[in-house]
Amino acid sequence: DIQIASIWTVNARVYRAQSWNLWEADEVIVDEAHNLGHPTACKILDEHYNHGARITGYTATPVNIGHVYRTLIVAGTNSELRKLGLLVPCDVYGPDEPDLTRLKQGSSGEFVVEEVVKRVMVTAKGEKRPRIFGRVLESYHQLNPDKKPAVLFAPGVPESRWFAEFLNENGIRSAHIDADTPDEERDTTFKMLANGDLDLVCNRFVLREGWDFPGCEHGILATAFGAPSNWLQAVGRILRAAPGKTHAILQDHGAHWWRDGFGSPNQDRQWSLDDSDIGLVKKARLVRETENNPEREPIVCPRCSAIRKAGDTCPYCGFQWNKRQRVVIQTDGSLKRMSMPKITRKAETPDAVKHW
Repeated sequence: DIQIASIWTVNARVYRAQSWNLWEADEVIVDEAHNLGHPTACKILDEHYNHGARITGYTATPVNIGHVYRTLIVAGTNSELRKLGLLVPCDVYGPDEPDLTRLKQGSSGEFVVEEVVKRVMVTAKGEKRPRIFGRVLESYHQLNPDKKPAVLFAPGVPESRWFAEFLNENGIRSAHIDADTPDEERDTTFKMLANGDLDLVCNRFVLREGWDFPGCEHGILATAFGAPSNWLQAVGRILRAAPGKTHAILQDHGAHWWRDGFGSPNQDRQWSLDDSDIGLVKKARLVRETENNPEREPIVCPRCSAIRKAGDTCPYCGFQWNKRQRVVIQTDGSLKRMSMPKITRKAETPDAVKHW
């Protein structure tokens, strides 16, 4: 009555080897629908549809699917899911801001791996050492002194291995997994993380989607995401509620909050079937460049690196910045001093944006 299948298995056996006939389903349920808008998936879904099947796709990031589906139903927003106890709020910290000017992007909007690696790692005396993200270890100890379960996203697979070795050498029990990691080793790694025998697991993107471990409380982005949907999926790994878990910690070394189209992981989003990663970024840029735009860059606490929308006092460490000024920030590869209008409402007065 029920068949579970992957797109690539169906394609290989129905269309390439022609050893199967496509199963004539009454209803087709598509998981991670945002990943299945490519021609091969559409060919299979179209044939199911032509056979009379009803097709329903599920995803937390409905982008690049407008050509597949007719109706979008938002089943629950972030705030609604928090009220239901299914998600927890996320505290975001931005220790670093990498220079991403002229960084090449693929057709999906994601950065080219080799380009990101250049901004993250630098070769010195035959070994790789941190470049922009040299503060990963320092920030980890500051934000997670109790060593709660954590996941780290690296710019590439070799870099993920390096981070695992580097953290182990510094007393943080870490493991690396990638697409070639055997299932048995992967299961053992997750069990060790769950029972406290492991502090952190490093990966490139293999844990970005489909990894269900609500007990993970600390996420480290030691890379930069070009596509908002990939960033949302990665951050979503730490937002799920678990017994005793009151909040999640996001250690973001990629300055994603104020980058185009990203925003806060806590915010509710207005989704549309017309959305695409590239479209979201273009729309955000247009809003930011519009005159009288009420949106301001968030405030990064110079003491603890916590990020907030407004206010004179950091709610995390209590640091208070009394001077009404903005420091020099980097814009399109050049240095530019940002001016601000005089604001009477104190709650909306921006403090200092940390510059790296």
